[in-house]
Order: sequence, then structure tokens, then C-alpha cells
Amino acid sequence: MEENKPAKKLDFISYAILLFIGLLSFSFGGGTIATIFASVGFVIAIVLLMVVGEKLKKNEKLSFVADSLPLLVFMILISFNRFWLSSSSGFFSSLLLFLGLLGAYLLGFFLRKYESITPKIILTVVVILSGLYVLINLIINMVDYGFFYAALYNGKIYYLDGNHYLVSGEMKSLIGFDVKRTTLPYSSTLAFMLASILPSILFMNFSSFKEVGEGNFIKRNLNRIYLISVISAGIIGLFSLVFIPYTRALILLAVVFVFALVMRFVPYKKEASLWVKIVGIAILIIALAYIILLTYAGVKGNVDNILVTNGLVSDNLPVFKAIFENDKGIIATLFGTNLNDYFDKLNSTSVSNIRTNSFEFEALLEGGLICFVALIAAIVFSVISLRKYLHKEDKITNERMVFALMILGWFIYKSLLVDTVPFVGSNIYMTPFSQDSTIIIVLMLLGYTHENIFSIKTEGEKHEEK
Repeated sequence: MEENKPAKKLDFISYAILLFIGLLSFSFGGGTIATIFASVGFVIAIVLLMVVGEKLKKNEKLSFVADSLPLLVFMILISFNRFWLSSSSGFFSSLLLFLGLLGAYLLGFFLRKYESITPKIILTVVVILSGLYVLINLIINMVDYGFFYAALYNGKIYYLDGNHYLVSGEMKSLIGFDVKRTTLPYSSTLAFMLASILPSILFMNFSSFKEVGEGNFIKRNLNRIYLISVISAGIIGLFSLVFIPYTRALILLAVVFVFALVMRFVPYKKEASLWVKIVGIAILIIALAYIILLTYAGVKGNVDNILVTNGLVSDNLPVFKAIFENDKGIIATLFGTNLNDYFDKLNSTSVSNIRTNSFEFEALLEGGLICFVALIAAIVFSVISLRKYLHKEDKITNERMVFALMILGWFIYKSLLVDTVPFVGSNIYMTPFSQDSTIIIVLMLLGYTHENIFSIKTEGEKHEEK
């Protein structure tokens, strides 16, 4: 079993990787620091490639490339698009973003082949440093606002510099080396991801909660340290949401918990059963119908129809209007909007004022239709790969479930609770794809959990089978 392989002696490369993962997990709340860390990750990924490259068979490399093509297209188009190239950030920032996203994914994939660092060590570093950051924010908010302030002061406002702000809609967060007032959705992502791993307790082997092996204190007690770290980080994440309380996030968290319960108590097969395939296809059909409806409304412009004017559709309609109803032609449709474009010319409303609340639709706005389609394909491929990873053995281990729950937690949260203007009292636009350490962490986890979807065989292997 991969998770139970004894850890080899850590070398310089191992310590450098763990230091990077630790700094990324803490990340000081993202911002420019996250971009710098991401770029360093690309360099580390190249170093790892040189170390483990010989262990990779040709068919493994080809299959990995084939599986990752949609994700690669997404990375390219979300980094180099009209939206960001028209901003003051410029080409260099786009290049750093691409290298950061690609580097995180490759780092995870190569790290799986690097046997000196076990899954337990990786997850322990991630949850400890992430938990420390969330704990610092929790203490700051409880001291400044008090327990359950969002419920106690619901609807209450305060005035600052002549402007009024809603108390229940904000929190304070460590951003860089400063504490800033931010919106709840923006600064609760990491807390939600940590709270999502709590159900992994159902998959824990508590018989390993004892000192084993030889060596230094950490090596002897790795299982114990890992279990305590996962449980503690999960509780810190949950308390961070409960003590506000952030009701919408807690409702979404219930979805993650239900998923874990199903995985624990519903019998499964390594090959997807018929009901799993039916549910998956049904979800895709519903999502496709929703997107077609929005596309139709975006192309037609002002549509006075109950299907379009209901809140579920109308909230995301500005994105599709910006993409399909514009005077920039096919270029804007395929490769994203310009920061100077409008989705509502009558009221001179810029595309940067659109609030999608969803990283998928944000990808459509920034990267265009091709980027959006590539992202959806990448999500489907990732679900298939992650299912294979979970069911690779006869029993789902705790480590595999922690990987899956962190990824699932991020996906659910970012699909519904993205905020692109996160700083209270400021109109600074923040994309969910840049200067956000959580997407770098998730891409690294996706790379680590990758299982081949397309099994590409080389000529030599075909001859061997004959």
C-alpha cells in the first residue's frame, strides 16, 4: 500500500519541497506572495522531474499528457487572455501565473513518484500550516468582533470615512504582513477546506495511533502526529465557520459530509456502477441545459422570459451577455472580454463589475468560451481520476480520503462562493486564479492523486502483449 510505505531518509530536496509546501499552505493569505510561491513551485517541479524522470515509463508520460490536455488548455487561456493582457498587469504577470499553475500540478504528479516523502508527511505539513493560518484569523476575529458576531449584528451597519458597511458581511484576515477587512467568502476558503477533512475520521485506523519504527521522534510518531494534525486542523476549520457563523458555508459543508458518509457506508465497486454513471450523466445534462439557456439569453440580449428572468439564471446572465452580446466579435467570445468592455452599455457598466460567485463562470468571463469548455472537461477528467485514486485498493484509506475531501471542499466552495472584490472599502478586482494560494494547493493535490484515464501503450508494450 502506497500510504504505508516506510519513509526513507529525507534529503536536501525533500526538506526544500516540504518547506515550499509549508509556506504555500500558510501563504499569508495569498496576494503577491502566492504568485511568488507558485513560481518557485515550477522550479521545484523541474528539479523533481530530473530526479524521478527515469522512473516514469513512456506510456505513463503519454497517458499523463493526454489526461491533462484540457487542464493545460485551461491554464494557458486563463493566463494569457484579453482580460489580463489588457490590464496593467501585462505579459510578465500572465507568464508567472501560467508557470505557477502548471508548476503546482506537475509538482504534485512528480512528488507521487518521489518515494522519500510519503502522503502522511505531505498532508501533515499542509494541514498544520493551513490550520495555523486559519487559527490566527480566528483569534483576530473573535477578539475584534466577538463570538457569533454575524448573527448578533445581522443587518447592523457601521460608518467609516462617510461610508457604511455591513458588520455581518466581513471579517479580518492576515494578508501579507497586514490585517485587512475582507468579505466572508474570500477569506473562508481555507477554513472550509480544513473543515471538509473532518469526516475522514470515519476512515482512520486508530490502531496506528502508537509509536512505531525506529529513528528520531518525528519518524517514530509520524502516524500519531498525522492523526492529531488532521483532527485538529479540521476542528479549527469548523470552529472558524461556526463562531462567525458563516451559514452559507456551513450548509455547503453538509454536502461534503454527506459525500464522506456515502463513501464510508455505501458499498462500491472499483468500476463505476450503473447508478453512479446515471447520476453523473444527469448532472452533466442539467449543467449543459443551464449553460445553453444562459448562452441563448446572452446571444439574444434582452429576453423577457420566466426561464431567463428568474434569480438562478439572471444572476449569471451578465457574464454571457459580456461574452456573446458584444461588439468585439468572435475574438471576445472565444478568448474572453477586455477590462474596458461593457456588458451594459446603456448604464456604462464595465465587465469588471460582474459578480459571478463561481470560478467556472469567472473562467468564462476572463478566458472566453474555449477556456470555459476546457475547464469543464478538466473537471470531468479530474472526477474520473480522483474516483480511480480513491478506489485503487480494496479499502479507502484515510490519506486518500483527506486528499479527496480537500479537493472536493475547494471545488464546492469556489463554485458558489467566489468574491472578486474581497477588500471592504476597496474596488480592487481579485481573480480566483491568481494571487490565491488555495488553487495552487488544489492543483498540487490533483497532480498527486492523478490516475491514468487514457491508457496509451507504446509500440514496445504492444509487441510484448503479442
